[in-house]
Amino acid sequence: MTRYEFETFVIPMTGSLLSYAERFTESEDEARDLVQEVLTRLWEKRKSLNEVTNLRSYVFRIARNLAIDYHRTPKHKKIDDEPNGTWESKNASDDYDTTDAAQMVKQIISNMPTNLREVIWLRDICQFSTEETAEVTGLNDNQVRVSLSRARKQVRNIMLALHQYELKTN
Repeated sequence: MTRYEFETFVIPMTGSLLSYAERFTESEDEARDLVQEVLTRLWEKRKSLNEVTNLRSYVFRIARNLAIDYHRTPKHKKIDDEPNGTWESKNASDDYDTTDAAQMVKQIISNMPTNLREVIWLRDICQFSTEETAEVTGLNDNQVRVSLSRARKQVRNIMLALHQYELKTN
């Protein structure tokens, strides 16, 4: 892969790669470091990248593996897989516009178990196909579909519960 091809095919992925990395690291600076490491590794392997059949999946697979390594280091280990965010209470008078709803969905997704969070993020946010998501996560197509269904159902149920709560408080 030439420098031009690298800049044409790999560099445009950095935006979605950064947001993907932020889901793992929960810090923008650490996510940038992770993306930088991905780009460095890809640049070092650029001669063999022409053999890769699906470059996008390959790039995200590297990012995923680095994120897993990141969490394995004692400095970054989480105590448990419980939600670490807190819900901000909203007044009944607050209006829900699309940005509020989108933020709420992102918050719900960030509090999901890792496997569900990763699948819904890749499929619905990064627009990966089922096959690409399976390739990145190491799951088979059926497992991806089941996990995606469970994740979407969890988001829907929480959003409905929040909406019902808002209706009751009005």
